[in-house]
Amino acid sequence: MALRPSPDLRFGVQALENMEGVEIADTLTHDGTLPSWVIHLRLTIAEPSDMVPATTDWYVRIDPAYPLGFAAFQPAQDGGLHRSFRHMTRNDYDGGLWRNGVPCLDRPGRWLGSLEMAGQPDSAVAKLRFHVGMALKWLEFAAKDTLTAPEEPFELPRFTDDSDASVVGFDESPDRFAIWQPLLGRFGRCVVRRICENTVALDSFLLRDASVTPSRWGARIDASVESLPVFWMSLPEMPVIAPWDVPNTWGEMRAVARKMGVDFDGGLRWIYHKIREANLTGDQVLLIGFPIPDVYDGPPAQMHWQPLCLPRPIPSEHLTHARPGSQGAWPFQLARTLSDDQPLQWLRSENWSEQRLRVRGSLDEAVRNMRTVIIGAGALGSALAEMLVREGLNDLLIIDHEKLEMGNLRRHVLTAEEVGQYKARALATRLNSVSPFARVRYVAGWFPQRLDEDRSALHDADLIIDCTANEDVIGHLARQKSNGRKRWFFVGSLGVDARRLFLYSEHAEQPDAARYKVAMREPFAEEKNLIAERGLAAMHGAGCWNPVFPARWSDVQILAAEMLKGIERGVRRGTSPETSLETIWLRAA
Repeated sequence: MALRPSPDLRFGVQALENMEGVEIADTLTHDGTLPSWVIHLRLTIAEPSDMVPATTDWYVRIDPAYPLGFAAFQPAQDGGLHRSFRHMTRNDYDGGLWRNGVPCLDRPGRWLGSLEMAGQPDSAVAKLRFHVGMALKWLEFAAKDTLTAPEEPFELPRFTDDSDASVVGFDESPDRFAIWQPLLGRFGRCVVRRICENTVALDSFLLRDASVTPSRWGARIDASVESLPVFWMSLPEMPVIAPWDVPNTWGEMRAVARKMGVDFDGGLRWIYHKIREANLTGDQVLLIGFPIPDVYDGPPAQMHWQPLCLPRPIPSEHLTHARPGSQGAWPFQLARTLSDDQPLQWLRSENWSEQRLRVRGSLDEAVRNMRTVIIGAGALGSALAEMLVREGLNDLLIIDHEKLEMGNLRRHVLTAEEVGQYKARALATRLNSVSPFARVRYVAGWFPQRLDEDRSALHDADLIIDCTANEDVIGHLARQKSNGRKRWFFVGSLGVDARRLFLYSEHAEQPDAARYKVAMREPFAEEKNLIAERGLAAMHGAGCWNPVFPARWSDVQILAAEMLKGIERGVRRGTSPETSLETIWLRAA
């Protein structure tokens, strides 16, 4: 039995009839491979250009649940656009009736997941008509080369849409651009460190074996072994073919580089000489670097690195007229694997600079840049430590003497794989993996007895946080010698059932243990009464000294987040008053 489009979809298509500039070239058909409904449209604009003809054909793939879901416009192979434009996915061709380029036809805000926020219609009659109208506008702007405004944030062309391609992470920001400006048009080697199976990080760039850019990565990447031998070549401009295509063949890449005055083949020849010299046989990677602006039509602001897969070197036994390992192998490589008609295989890259990561959410700058110590890596301490590192704190020392037990997992960021390990060590390992810039250290021992190796870190700390719920700790901190300057001390402790958090703060060379006890006398008395009322019925195991502190993990996380905000508030308000005590109640369920 043939499938029939839903009434909603038929209403949507009927709304296109008599729409100016729109011709329904063919009726709805069902594509079971995607699955989707497909309609063939012919769109006409009044002012064409060399890049955009007056009339173009499009295939619109529509979600079967219309008006829910997607409505993707793709150029027809016959009669459609064959070039890529700004605000469009890579417009290559895999066979079939349509090409892969999908223009962005949504209003700003739609990507946040709300049609209402974008003011975009979602009814059966209006949705498809809206998208067709936006497609006509997009074509008009494309013909005039006005798809982007001069002050609009810059967006790279799509070098690859292969979601399975390996990812190369790099660290570039405007403060590094001055290093690269005199090196545009040069080439060299790069040290790469593996993060996981399909992800590597660019560590340091070498020019004549001297480092060009020092590494700024954290402990996790520093500890990774060197991986693929990688080469780099920098260009003075972005390699793009008008209007917004990337080179697809070695010939196109040569032509683009030639226009910039770059000896692209000279760089490739040196690279393959080094590959043979090192007896490398597998696929290699070439990083193509170029400056990019912050906004369209703005000045260059920083470097971008786009990885490109290099063909394998031709085996020596295939070089009948060249001495193995000699420069004479180059003509064979050039003719057989790097000829003008051979396609390029671009890989994926991402800029992992702190500046880019910070856009997703960050601590207050005053806290983010503090050298920080957390004492206690239990429920509250582990949650707070992870929040700090995920939000941009890099310099952290964790102190805790306990090993992780299975029972801890009810309210801890660690997992069963770390059971039996010291909490401090396992937590530091985890946190060094959640941020590429984190340098989290640990002391797995009693505070302060096992602190000898990191005593200087405690003295130099700007922020010391006690999450042990043990008032002896603040007494020990009061006895620790300082380096003559004031630091921030915060003590966080949870009430019974984690219904509230007590957050004590002090700005001093050492905390005043007596002042802390006075401040906490009344809250502790209230908690003591609550404990007396409910009794200690919940036990971790046999024995009278194994009570379990009752608190749900979700509540601990909420109060840890409130504690972090309280720390930010305290640091922001400065040194007046020098001590304070906040009681933060759990939000009502």
